Amino acid sequence: MVSNAPAKPLLGNFLMATTAPSSGTIILVVVIVLSFFRRIRNIGRRPLRTGLMVTYVAIYSFLCFVLGLASLIRLELLGGYTGGLLAGLILGVVGVRLTSFETTPAGRFYTPDKYLGSAILLFWIARIGYRLSTMPDLASGAPPPADALSPLTLLVSGLLIGYYLVYYVGLLIRSRKML
Repeated sequence: MVSNAPAKPLLGNFLMATTAPSSGTIILVVVIVLSFFRRIRNIGRRPLRTGLMVTYVAIYSFLCFVLGLASLIRLELLGGYTGGLLAGLILGVVGVRLTSFETTPAGRFYTPDKYLGSAILLFWIARIGYRLSTMPDLASGAPPPADALSPLTLLVSGLLIGYYLVYYVGLLIRSRKML
């Protein structure tokens, strides 16, 4: 029996974006990717600046609070965010343990593990890049889709925020022990 219905794509709509990415989205993704590669290139021994780390802790705490509020909309969003946050907290402790510290006449320094933090950041960039590529052009005045927040996006964002929050708090604690 021959069907006249159009053939379905093998992967369904999984890889098909609803609209083409806007130029603003493309620029944002390029800036994020370039900043990632700049960060990878600069991995190595860094001066231990506690004032800057306190600022990072404040920023990540604020982001943690804001995304926590945003995830209260639906239970599955809260579950994704909480799961990512918990995984990030665990990985943050691992990251602090993998970081080496040294005190020299030039000052106090730390050397982060180049793989763990980079992998988490790359994972987040890939997820946000994918989400931005599937969103309509918001600059045109179109409202964001109802599913703009997804559990997977909040999971990955929670992973990133939890990791860096615990990582910088751990660096601050370890720096006080070095005094």
